[in-house]
Amino acid sequence: MSEYEDRGASHPHERIGKGIEIAANWLVEEITALGVEMKVGLVGFSSGGGAIFEALVRDGGRRFSTAVCFYPTNFDPALATNITVPLLLICGDKDDKCPPQLLESVATRTRKVKTLLYSGSGHGFAHRPISVEEDGDAENAFLAMKSWLHEKLVAA
Repeated sequence: MSEYEDRGASHPHERIGKGIEIAANWLVEEITALGVEMKVGLVGFSSGGGAIFEALVRDGGRRFSTAVCFYPTNFDPALATNITVPLLLICGDKDDKCPPQLLESVATRTRKVKTLLYSGSGHGFAHRPISVEEDGDAENAFLAMKSWLHEKLVAA
């Protein structure tokens, strides 16, 4: 827990949001310079996943076509009603930093949001599995993410 709090203190929420903006602007400029029409999606984990909520609301669908948030933290669930693009939320039902009830309440606020809950998994299961079961859930979650992004960015 102290490791998580130390990391959070060194990565302020505002800095994460600014980083998303800088990267998005650069990417869109590069794509535009190539004369290519391309859709852009976001993927974030933990506090980066939470920052995606604000980024999607600020963007209003101009640059980002979809997003995937793994166990998002530090976000305002009321923002969900202002999200205009499809959003996939992934979380374990034993997550103490991202309560699954919170994500389910977000999903009920808009039809743009879909949640995937993994039974028995906790915070960080996809990038730091602590059991064989979480490792299987991590594999499944990444496949779900890839499928979501392909459907929303490539096949659409």
